[in-house]
Amino acid sequence: GGSLVIDRTEAMTVVDVNTGKFTGQGGNLEETVTRNNLEAAEEIVRQLRLRDIGGIIVIDFIDMVLESNRDLVLRRLLECLARDRTKHQVAEVTSLGLVQMTRKRVGQGLLEAFSTPCECCNGRGLIVSTEPVESKPEPRGTQGKMAIEKAVSDKVSAAKDSASRDTVTGALDDVPAEDDQASQTSGRGRRRSRRAKSAE
Repeated sequence: GGSLVIDRTEAMTVVDVNTGKFTGQGGNLEETVTRNNLEAAEEIVRQLRLRDIGGIIVIDFIDMVLESNRDLVLRRLLECLARDRTKHQVAEVTSLGLVQMTRKRVGQGLLEAFSTPCECCNGRGLIVSTEPVESKPEPRGTQGKMAIEKAVSDKVSAAKDSASRDTVTGALDDVPAEDDQASQTSGRGRRRSRRAKSAE
């Protein structure tokens, strides 16, 4: 069957429609392409709502020769978008089979919810996570996230060092008490020996 390829860029989101192994029946290529585009229009709207994709969206439908077929695909797309409560605007199909549209960004998208900005490329890439990531405000300043992480790391290290010093100090405090007890025991032993010699 056909397939959709959703590619997100800095400026827009591009949706590419492919026929795959779907060739239809009767060998009529125009009919096959139109049918594939009609099914793709329904699925595209579903994916836009599911992923909460907003901003500029360009849909690359498979090229259709007849203008009537392009209008048919556009009407199907508008019918499916009518069930979407998010504000949107759709332009006409171009001669290349492209549909330009905009969709208001309501909240955090699916990609943002399950990913964090990559530190190696200054946020241009994303690191996918298996668990949803809570959205946090971007740190201000030139150091950004690295400065915050360094400050937290320094505090944790200081706390560990303080705990280690307290543990060592407590251990040392216990040592003199044992030495004093040993000294007292030894002193008592020497006095007993002296008394024994005097008795002899």
